[in-house]
Amino acid sequence: MTSRRSLAPAIALAILICQAILEAQSTPRVAVRVYKDPVEWPERYQLIYVETDHGMVRPNAVKQAFPDVDEGSALVVVDTDQAYSDLKASLKGRLAVTFCLPETSLPLCLTGQVEGPAWWTFQDPTGQPVPGAAVNVYVTIPSKRHATVFLGQMTTDDKGRLPSWSLCPYPGSFTFVLSHPAYGKAKISSPPRHMTSLPVPLVRLDQGPIDGWLTGTVVGPDDRPVPDVEVRRWTQPGFDVSVYTGLDGRFAMFLLPNEQRSSTSSQLIFEPPRSSGLAGRSAMVPHGVTDTVVKLKPLQTGSL
Repeated sequence: MTSRRSLAPAIALAILICQAILEAQSTPRVAVRVYKDPVEWPERYQLIYVETDHGMVRPNAVKQAFPDVDEGSALVVVDTDQAYSDLKASLKGRLAVTFCLPETSLPLCLTGQVEGPAWWTFQDPTGQPVPGAAVNVYVTIPSKRHATVFLGQMTTDDKGRLPSWSLCPYPGSFTFVLSHPAYGKAKISSPPRHMTSLPVPLVRLDQGPIDGWLTGTVVGPDDRPVPDVEVRRWTQPGFDVSVYTGLDGRFAMFLLPNEQRSSTSSQLIFEPPRSSGLAGRSAMVPHGVTDTVVKLKPLQTGSL
């Protein structure tokens, strides 16, 4: 008959194994997005799971889980990626971002009040909400590398709202690319973080141009219209708004009331898609003129 003394080592080992399993289960791994080349491929990332150390994601833990990571890689922790309900709830409304630098750990900011608005509300120039819009959300990670990465696509509710995130620990900024079949496509870049209402520089396509619009047509060297050109303008509140040309090369952009009163023209930046082989440029466009034509040059001879 086996003695109790001979069973003691096996029992002790079993206890240690159980303790290790329980400890692993009580320390949930956090899901971390690794954007290997965020400048060239802002929408490509690898999702990895790493253990936290006192509420921090350490660079060595990321390196162990994803050996190809380097100092140019961006790290993002977002609540929607988390598999553990408690961690998802703790991260709700928070977004942690950084670059994978050897001396930089990523705090998850699991405690404390969330700063910033609970909702982003998208409104057209008449003050009406834009419901049912598909919105691609990007975040800019501030550093010498200055990368902007894609977080995901959401749809505005019947009040034109999206739930917002609070950035942690760095200031950073958000960019929104909005698409709606009744409005078209627009972009809002780096609005102030305290803003709750985000102005969409578009009205319904069936409404047509209204007072306070910048309108025109973008063509190439052959005078053919150039579609999908980003037409960008710096607003007086301190952020960029953009619209995009349609298949006919036309664009229409709304001006804020104070901007309509302060000047008779605006400087616009025209950025064609890479595949067009055309160079971007800037141009002064008069307010209230509908027959403005902006011609783009081939890439090798054009300049901003």
